[in-house]
Amino acid sequence: MISSLGDNFWNCPNPSPASFPALGIFSCRDFIRKESCWLTSNGGDIDLWCSPWISWLSQDEYLAAFNPRVRDPQHATLSSLLDAEGVLLRDALNHWFIPEVAEKLGKFRFLEGLSRNVLVWRDSLDGRFSIKYVYRALIKGRIPPPNGIWKMIWGASVHFRTKLFLWKVSRNILPCGQKLQEVMGSVSCCVLCGTEEDSLLHLFLHCVVARQCWLRSPWGIRSDLLSFSSPLELVHWFFDPGISEPNLSFNFSQFFWFASYLCGALWQVRYKAFHEGTSACPSALLIQVQRLVAEAGESGMINTDQPPFGDVAHHLGVDLPPHEVTVYCDAAVRGGTGFFAVVAFDSENAMLDAFTAKAPVSSPLEAETMALHHAASFCSLRGWVTAVLLSDCQVLVDAVQKNNGVAHRLAACAAALDACQVFDLGEVAPLLQP
Repeated sequence: MISSLGDNFWNCPNPSPASFPALGIFSCRDFIRKESCWLTSNGGDIDLWCSPWISWLSQDEYLAAFNPRVRDPQHATLSSLLDAEGVLLRDALNHWFIPEVAEKLGKFRFLEGLSRNVLVWRDSLDGRFSIKYVYRALIKGRIPPPNGIWKMIWGASVHFRTKLFLWKVSRNILPCGQKLQEVMGSVSCCVLCGTEEDSLLHLFLHCVVARQCWLRSPWGIRSDLLSFSSPLELVHWFFDPGISEPNLSFNFSQFFWFASYLCGALWQVRYKAFHEGTSACPSALLIQVQRLVAEAGESGMINTDQPPFGDVAHHLGVDLPPHEVTVYCDAAVRGGTGFFAVVAFDSENAMLDAFTAKAPVSSPLEAETMALHHAASFCSLRGWVTAVLLSDCQVLVDAVQKNNGVAHRLAACAAALDACQVFDLGEVAPLLQP
């Protein structure tokens, strides 16, 4: 029972004695605090010390955000930091919180239209509490974050066995290395070369058997120089190997099939070596993989006429007009860095030029936009006034096509005002309206 002045659910001690249901509720208090947050209207009933009201801070981060020199009474509400108009007081924020948090809270605005503070569940789409969202919150630590690679795997034009194998590789759940050592007590050492740790990345890239197969592949890849942080990143590379030297001979579908079949074959070789004591022959393994890739090509699964960045025009559903130059642009994101590639072809489909660049980005859409920017700047530099720019980012293409009249209207506006200046978003926004 909460009875002391200023006590509330968030700060009162566990009741003793208490009923079993009451003890159960209080045992979940930290979990509820972690997964919920107040939508504030006036801050009147929000305990400043214990209530979750800053959505971008966890409970531990919130407790660490207080100024260590604060000596205020234990009972304090958020309303004590507000002026008569309900705006957070800058001096009060600086008194209570460390400078970094106080600076951000200085831009905090309470929601208008709320008659009272509302406690919402963070992961719920509408903020409402439900058992379903409680369960999701309990297991979300065991669920990998959303990743487009899963759709790529299950949508790939390969046999289901290969899809399942790639999924297991991406989840790093194949029994090898430390996992196998924990279950069977075996030595965590590669059974093929006996020199390195038994891991998927070693088996598929750095083992002497794998290195010979990659080097003797049509692409002559030095797999010993490749470095990936996880098997998931490796599988992503199968779909998007990156192009440092684009050329018409590179076939993405063929590369994906080769990489998938090679890793599958390496896993089978490792299995036989571990259980049957057999040895691996890189030449025989490579012949086996090449035969499987050839069969895939004969079956029509591999697109042998695939251009460097895929059939972009078909993907966008557009008919290309007569033009002198076609410029393909694309982007890939690794961490917080965007990598951009631009390839130009003439009317005879001969490559004119190609280059890559990189820059910090905050989202895949920003990366695609910067790739298009590089392509347009390159065309301007080369004087290609009739070039056609192609991107596989539908959102970006739609946005450009929708607002293709903005520059014209802005130029007309500048002429009318006799203005030569930099315009901000607020000034340009009216021109975006149809």
